[in-house]
Amino acid sequence: MSGEKSLDGPVNSIRWEMLREGIEDYEYLWLLADKVNKLKIKQSMEVASPLLEEAAKLLEVPSNITAGMTEFTFDPKPIYKHRESVARMIEMLK
Repeated sequence: MSGEKSLDGPVNSIRWEMLREGIEDYEYLWLLADKVNKLKIKQSMEVASPLLEEAAKLLEVPSNITAGMTEFTFDPKPIYKHRESVARMIEMLK
């Protein structure tokens, strides 16, 4: 080691990848919540649609993913399944 830097820029790691995925999950949920709120305002005089009710339910984190700050799944499948459902709903509400 000559004392010079051997790495330039951020170094990719599992921790960085998981942080990125968490930020993406937050963005998906924010987008869905925004769409639901805007549609609720538009439909305030109308009867709520089943699609809007389904979208609002997706904003709740299912218990098979987490039941609290210290109780959560180690299996990524339900997380990815819920993420896909949220993404599909965002697309349907456009």
